[in-house]
Amino acid sequence: MILENVGDARAKARAGDLLFGNIDTFLVWNLTGGARSGVHVTDVTNASRTQLMNLKTLDWDTELLEALTFPRTMLPEVRSSSEVYEGSAVARSLCGANRGGTRDQQAALVGASVFPAGRSEEHLRDGLFFG
Repeated sequence: MILENVGDARAKARAGDLLFGNIDTFLVWNLTGGARSGVHVTDVTNASRTQLMNLKTLDWDTELLEALTFPRTMLPEVRSSSEVYEGSAVARSLCGANRGGTRDQQAALVGASVFPAGRSEEHLRDGLFFG
């Protein structure tokens, strides 16, 4: 494990200078500003896959983290997958609203291809797709 085998990794983790997360954490972190101002979050479904989350509280399991000597400071905040983490600029960008592209084309890239052609705009509200 990195915390055990890399010099000052554990000290950096405790200080909040070494972070952990899944691919969703990495993407949100970078799309919201990275090291400058990135939002360090993950959603419940991804947090549960780490086996470090308490399924009753839907938050990191303190007892398990202590037993594994895993610093909580390096873990992302567990949040809902339906939240807007940093305005809706990311969703607008993905959907082409800021590039003059059609939302239908870019919507297919983020899983909205189930909508009939020309209809995805009706389902885009506050940066989220609705069926």
